[in-house]
Amino acid sequence: MYIESVAIESFGSYKNYACAFARGINIIEGPNESGKTTLGAFIKFIFYGLGKKASSQGGLSEVKRYKSWESDTASGSLVLEHGGKRYRIERIVRPGTRTQENVKIVDLETMTECFKGEHPGKLFFGVEEEVFSQTAYVGQADGGKVNGKPVSSAIENMLFSGDESVSTLAAQKKLEDARVLLKYKVRRGGKITELEDEIALLNTRLENARAIGKVLSEKENEKKELAVHYAKECAELEILQKKLERADIREKLEHFEYFDTLTENAQEKEKEYNALFENISFDGFVPGEQYLREIEGLASDIERADAKISQLELNGALPDDAEISNEENALIEKIESDGGILGLEKKVENIAENINKSSRNAKIFLACAVISFVLFAVLLPFSVLPALSLAIISLGAFVLSLLAFSKTRGLRGQYQTLSDKYSPTALENVREIFDKIEKKRYLQNIYEQNRVSIKEKREELVREKEEYLCKIKELLSRCGKKYSGVSEARQDVREIRNLLTRLENADLQRKNAQRVRDDYASKLPTADRNALEKALEENFPCGEVDDGEYDLLKNSFDSKAYEKRQTEEDIKTLEIEITKLLAKTEDPIPISDEIFELTAKIKELEICHDGYMLAIESLSNAAERLRRDVAPRLAKRASEMMSAETLGKYSLIGVNENLSLEYGTDTEGIGNVVTREIDYLSEGTKDLAYISLRLALVEILYTKAKPPILFDESFARLDDTRLENTLSLVKDFSSSGSQVFVFTSQKRDAEIMKKVDEFSHILIG
Repeated sequence: MYIESVAIESFGSYKNYACAFARGINIIEGPNESGKTTLGAFIKFIFYGLGKKASSQGGLSEVKRYKSWESDTASGSLVLEHGGKRYRIERIVRPGTRTQENVKIVDLETMTECFKGEHPGKLFFGVEEEVFSQTAYVGQADGGKVNGKPVSSAIENMLFSGDESVSTLAAQKKLEDARVLLKYKVRRGGKITELEDEIALLNTRLENARAIGKVLSEKENEKKELAVHYAKECAELEILQKKLERADIREKLEHFEYFDTLTENAQEKEKEYNALFENISFDGFVPGEQYLREIEGLASDIERADAKISQLELNGALPDDAEISNEENALIEKIESDGGILGLEKKVENIAENINKSSRNAKIFLACAVISFVLFAVLLPFSVLPALSLAIISLGAFVLSLLAFSKTRGLRGQYQTLSDKYSPTALENVREIFDKIEKKRYLQNIYEQNRVSIKEKREELVREKEEYLCKIKELLSRCGKKYSGVSEARQDVREIRNLLTRLENADLQRKNAQRVRDDYASKLPTADRNALEKALEENFPCGEVDDGEYDLLKNSFDSKAYEKRQTEEDIKTLEIEITKLLAKTEDPIPISDEIFELTAKIKELEICHDGYMLAIESLSNAAERLRRDVAPRLAKRASEMMSAETLGKYSLIGVNENLSLEYGTDTEGIGNVVTREIDYLSEGTKDLAYISLRLALVEILYTKAKPPILFDESFARLDDTRLENTLSLVKDFSSSGSQVFVFTSQKRDAEIMKKVDEFSHILIG
């Protein structure tokens, strides 16, 4: 089959557009949004029309997407050659009208309409729209994938019956429906089950007929007892009704009395608020939080000014102890002659350390001498030579101890000489006295540097303090207060703030009491208070009712009323049951005869049910064998195409019964083939796999005529090498009778196709 041309009257963005095509490969090139996808959709529209449902991704339906932007219609025609004859297919869709879609096939040789009532897609291709979309029409948004369910069903039907439209599943369903009419597999149901239920019901009716006399007698007696009880409940309920009315009067009067209490409370709160307001106001002025914060701020400013003045006075006066005496000057000279305070401390530290070391060594040598002498005295009677050795050691140690003691005395003399030099100041106090003298020197320097500056700053602070005093006195006078100090001003603020807090609380209580009173006033009973009081004074024959007893009586009344209604319902239920029981009286003999007839009918239907089960199982087994046979054929042909497209890298493609793909590859080149799911491949390689599967499906499914193959941006993710291999494969495929349309925005598709073979190059946009 060969599409010669299309003529678009109105379709999407197209209006009065025509285009002719070549037999082999047609590359339709144009930029994005130029109408390539719309042109491909128009070809599909001519054969299958427009879908009215939204896409699975939630997009617009085909009718809404492709109806003309101006005329609100979709219309046009297509000229094709098929079986040596030329035809024109015309289709128009008018959304919103009663005749929504018209399609006509015209024989161009006789110029007459033919194949009336036929569906163009099924007529020329032999497949439904969904199968065409999943095989020959590679749309832009589907990624080249295949929805296996409708296509695999079409393959099964074609191979099993020779007709894609004759469904083996439909035949199985009819047999299954017939079987289900007789008996369900899992849940109870079907004609046989219905008859069994009917027999069970007849047995129940038979048993009920025998027991109905006894049940009727029991129900009649129960009805009489309920009638007596019902009369008693009515009398009790009447008395409760009267008491409840009396209690209701009392409760309404309690509402009025409580409202009086709320009114008195609101008036009392109003008086308390007014008294506090008069206490806090002064000549019409009522202090607020901002006013108090200003006073507190000024008090803080005055305190800071006083603190700064005091600090300046301290900084500006030379302390009494800052004078350096002659003795202190003499001490500084001595310290400087000894290398400064650090040198003196180091010298004292070294002498003390050497004294401790010499004293420790003298004690150690003396101890050794004593120990050696004791050992000499012990060993002398037994061995002379060791004893003499110990005597020599003892003498040497004694001499060393004398030398150490002598050195210690010399060091102590040095320490005493140094101590006499600084007398009467002890050496350990020299550092403290030195630090005090240095501090006096520092204070004298500071005093000389800051004396003039401190005086000017003090005068400025005194002026600022005077301004603060004037402001705080003026603010306090507005509230009838006099300034007598910062602490007193703060105390005044605390007292005023306390009064404001009390006033605020009193105002809140006043408003709350008024709100509660007003809210309760809207809920007061509408009855006249005087009339209620008069009614309460009248004599009450049913016994007096106490205050607060309304809820208890209401509960008792509701409970008794419920019991009365329940008794009424029970009596009505008994009457209905008695009526039903009377209507159920039957003769048991006809029931027994009917049970016998139904039992015989069940046996006949069970024989039919077993026959249906055998037919369904046989048909299912045959269809399963066909599905197992077609998958290897598809896998073999798809693998051949995939191998050509990838130069042998991916040569093993597996296809299951739902058209899901797996691939195998010998990554190490040693015959070790690893099988993986198709999703492990790159996006471009997955596109090649599904393109191969689609072409293999076209070879198997389309027996009437090879359809046009439409690729809409299907090669965008392929590199140049794989694109050239794929175009070569498509060229070989078109040689077997399939016309190919490649819709692309890439200039490279046409450039690479030039290397492969001749083609028709159509530019749009």
